[in-house]
Amino acid sequence: MIGDFDSILSDEEAQRLESAFQALGAPSANGERPVSEAEERAWFAHLQQGDARGQRAMAWRLTGEVDIAQLTAALQALVRETPGVNVRYVFDDENGLVKRAADSAPLPVSLRQVADEQHAMGCLLQAQAAPFELESEAPLRCLLLLTPADDVILGVVLHDILAEALPWRHLPTMLSARYNGGAMPLSFAAAPVELPEIPAPQLPWARQAVSLQDYRSPAQRAEALPPVGARVVTRIDRSLLPANDTPRALLAAVAARFAEFVAAQAGGQAVQLCVPAAETAECVGLELGLTAAPLMRLTVQHGEGDIGQRLLAQAVAEQPDPQRAQLLVAWRDDLAADWRMEGVHAERLLLPPLHTPFELALLLGLPEAETLTLELVTDPRLSPHAAPFLLEQFSAFLAGQRITVALPAAESASPAMAAPAANSDVDESVAPLILQEFREALVAPEMTPG
Repeated sequence: MIGDFDSILSDEEAQRLESAFQALGAPSANGERPVSEAEERAWFAHLQQGDARGQRAMAWRLTGEVDIAQLTAALQALVRETPGVNVRYVFDDENGLVKRAADSAPLPVSLRQVADEQHAMGCLLQAQAAPFELESEAPLRCLLLLTPADDVILGVVLHDILAEALPWRHLPTMLSARYNGGAMPLSFAAAPVELPEIPAPQLPWARQAVSLQDYRSPAQRAEALPPVGARVVTRIDRSLLPANDTPRALLAAVAARFAEFVAAQAGGQAVQLCVPAAETAECVGLELGLTAAPLMRLTVQHGEGDIGQRLLAQAVAEQPDPQRAQLLVAWRDDLAADWRMEGVHAERLLLPPLHTPFELALLLGLPEAETLTLELVTDPRLSPHAAPFLLEQFSAFLAGQRITVALPAAESASPAMAAPAANSDVDESVAPLILQEFREALVAPEMTPG
């Protein structure tokens, strides 16, 4: 390790450096290891916030010949065989924050029967909302929920403190390998993706079919559920948008229309538009605001033009403005394509957000060259009625139809915004109430934290 420094270090300095490397790389006599800077930040945020803000949950519907025992063993192997996962984070005055290897007892996997899929979603949200006790449990929870239709709902809750040891995007690949009887892959280098021959734009990940199933609040049950946002999804014809040669240009075009639409629906308030700065597979999904992925930010006023061009030409992103509603426009994160379990089909389920730094997020997908999927995610503090109404109105807006807006008629810049939409599923007497509630929520103090 120190051979490269022989020409510039004295023998004594080289010996001290070697001792330092050994101390960092090896556990102490009682199994303690130092923590990384990222782990320390995640631990401190967990301590300071005292809630589940640093916990993310994912869920998949598994159909086919699912071997429950084999899947349970694969989940336990994931914790046992992945370095740095089965640890406890302990702080004391002498050593500061350290992580200690836990005993060899297998990770408990919660296995239970549920009444239906909505009941399963409620169980997963409860598991996500319960803060981890990082001193006494592994920062990972696994649930296997069995439905009367013989489907298996696999849920995983991860703490952000595992971001380095267990990148959550690699869960399907790692579990699939262990389920199929292979070794757990520990290399997190992304393998090149063979894309089929399809018209532009080319995406940095494989296309796949998308299930258009919304999340709806579960029926009231005995257990209390945490407040959550909503996720609704639809699909539109790709021809409704201008032709674009790259995913970045297409994303910017949709983002510009979305920011224009929301600024009008918010009564003319300025909003801050956020779009990922890169086009890699790591820069997708709702979790962008919780990671270090760079975002382009642009404040958008109602009636401004050339939003897409300004976004693409931006050299330095704006700083986040806590006084403005935050809008995210990004590509959907479709992790179901990474499952390769023999005899099993996996489908990603839409889990509503417990915590998100964005009031609204619009996630795009291209399951086929001629189709664009739109998934709208709303903050838990917004009305649950807002998501389906806004997505319906935005789809109509893209199609050039007339829509209901919060702006006074004299301020409506676009003919498409001049009147209520025809054939709308929302009663015209209800639409103004939803928009009024939406507009008031965006300026509420709790929606714009400092």
